[in-house]
Amino acid sequence: MNEWFKGFLELLAAFGTLLAALSARKSAKISNIQLNNQIEEKRRIDRPRLVPLNHVISTEISSFFTDWQTNEDREIRKFEEDNEMSRFYVPLINTGNTHAFDVRCSFKLQRGIYAFQENYESERVKLERPDGSSTQDEDYFEFNVTTIFPGYNQRNETQNVKVESCTQFFPLIQNDKSSKIYMPKFFIILNNIYLKEYLNPPVTFHKYKVILTIHYKDQIETEHTDRYLMVLSNKQISYNESIFNTWTDFKYIELSK
Repeated sequence: MNEWFKGFLELLAAFGTLLAALSARKSAKISNIQLNNQIEEKRRIDRPRLVPLNHVISTEISSFFTDWQTNEDREIRKFEEDNEMSRFYVPLINTGNTHAFDVRCSFKLQRGIYAFQENYESERVKLERPDGSSTQDEDYFEFNVTTIFPGYNQRNETQNVKVESCTQFFPLIQNDKSSKIYMPKFFIILNNIYLKEYLNPPVTFHKYKVILTIHYKDQIETEHTDRYLMVLSNKQISYNESIFNTWTDFKYIELSK
């Protein structure tokens, strides 16, 4: 009887030891999960975050091919046909706690070639949609814009406009610092058409939207991608003494996981 009782106590002790080991393992697992969550949360908080800022537009648009003026450069200039970029820029600020490396910014017209449903023509301008041939890529293509001079002995002016990514690179953007993203020519010209048509309602020319994609790395080489929808603001457009005043709007696009 004593031997049986002694064996029973040893069995209970072994069972208690097993329970203690399982409990310790579970606690260690929970602690490990909590630690990993804390590390991940710290990385999320500390990671760089690149944000384009809504930027004021204050410019004279003497023709559909006029580049937008900036605060630093008020000279009125027209795009040459081989120009790809505007002098107009928006600030790209790093609001995170660490530096962003190998930054790459590119543009894409929302809906690409399918954004052009039909030709557009008014008394002032004609926009010919891309021909949709096999030589035209969905995101990289060309269209023609013609300025019409009714009643004048002046030949209409046509430019071929390329829609392309206009990629810009920055090796480093420090936290709390900013760089300049220059706008693509096609965005400026399409919005010049909208703004000049805006003065002659009803406006049937729609605003074209552009997707800005930003790729960059953090200090441990983790890659990040952010996307924003860029559009001319709907909130306020004013025209005074030949100057259009409005701004660019950016809306963050949630990426599917």
